[in-house]
Amino acid sequence: MKAVVLLSTGIDSPASAYIMKQQGVELVFAHMHTGESSIPIVGKIRDIIDPNAKIFAVPMKEIHELLRRCEPRYHCVLCKRMMYRLAEIIAKKEEADFIVTGESIGQVASQTLENLLVLHDAVEMRVERPLIAFDKEDAIKVSKKAGLYEASIEDKSGCQYLPKKPSTKARLDKIRGEEEKIDYKPLIEKAVRDSKII
Repeated sequence: MKAVVLLSTGIDSPASAYIMKQQGVELVFAHMHTGESSIPIVGKIRDIIDPNAKIFAVPMKEIHELLRRCEPRYHCVLCKRMMYRLAEIIAKKEEADFIVTGESIGQVASQTLENLLVLHDAVEMRVERPLIAFDKEDAIKVSKKAGLYEASIEDKSGCQYLPKKPSTKARLDKIRGEEEKIDYKPLIEKAVRDSKII
């Protein structure tokens, strides 16, 4: 089995990747970024989990700017739907079987059960969430066991596009309506084309 992991510089997605690697899954990493400063950190994380795994470093800045035309409270959900779509394109290119994320129910605003259901609608491919029932302490334990913790907390920049009041109960019809306001498909395709493979 082969998976594309949505890999950030936080604790959760590296922990998810580690769990899947321990299960014998072949990994490809997709790192969505708005600047290349996070790429070396992601490289360190990759080297701990699987030094031979490929990283697609995908530029997201233009997509974030496009999403500014939508309702600000939906930015996190819309952004994550775009990430899912990007991961699905990469997965098809890499002949992967599914997508892996570091999401768990309720850890942050975008990860409520309602929002996770809306996210999954963006793609046809299976999405696995190894940490789905974990709390933060559980994820930290996995991170430390794997030797990932220090690298995972290195990037303290945070997301500059985080809204003041993100939606915790997004409705699918509302999200689809917001997406109809923007022509995102060309930017999704461009972001994949502009990806650096590390």
